[in-house]
Amino acid sequence: MKISPESFIENEESCLKYKSIFISGNDENYIYSLLNLLVSNFTKNGYVRQNLNENKDVLPDLFGASNKHIFICNKYLGNKEVEEIEIGEDVFIFYEKTSPKNRSIKQFFSNSKKRALLECYELDQNKKKIILNSFIKKHSLSFENNVYWLLLDLLDNRFSLLNKELEKVLLLNNINDLAELTNALSPEKYTEANKFYF
Repeated sequence: MKISPESFIENEESCLKYKSIFISGNDENYIYSLLNLLVSNFTKNGYVRQNLNENKDVLPDLFGASNKHIFICNKYLGNKEVEEIEIGEDVFIFYEKTSPKNRSIKQFFSNSKKRALLECYELDQNKKKIILNSFIKKHSLSFENNVYWLLLDLLDNRFSLLNKELEKVLLLNNINDLAELTNALSPEKYTEANKFYF
């Protein structure tokens, strides 16, 4: 099933209902950020991270513990192997930048309700708004209306930069100070604006 990556950012627990997840797209930093977010959510819920290598070997647990695993793989194992992992309580996450070679893999993931296909591309205004609203809710922030819209406009369209910019917002003395916000996120615009006053 094709799912918006932003929906997993908005509701981090929603990833738990899928047995396999394929993260793709052309924004590699977004792919890695989303992978880390998903792994973090699964491990918080009792899953043990295990990286799969190219040899398709799943190493047995030497101590005989019956853990739920989250298998991370950057080389696709095959549809049959994914289905085998899905039989138990384990979860499979595969990540790879979009290429013509993975079109059939995308189809395999999008044709099932127990699998998720997440495509990470540059963010448009609506996707940035979803991420910003999630950030505001998570940190219990309150922005004045004009500050909110300026912040949305200033935020970068690339997820990794947008994320760093939001971290800067948390460090501001007054998040509703337009000058402080503009200076923190876009110093060049702040300098240009000051030219008109001096």
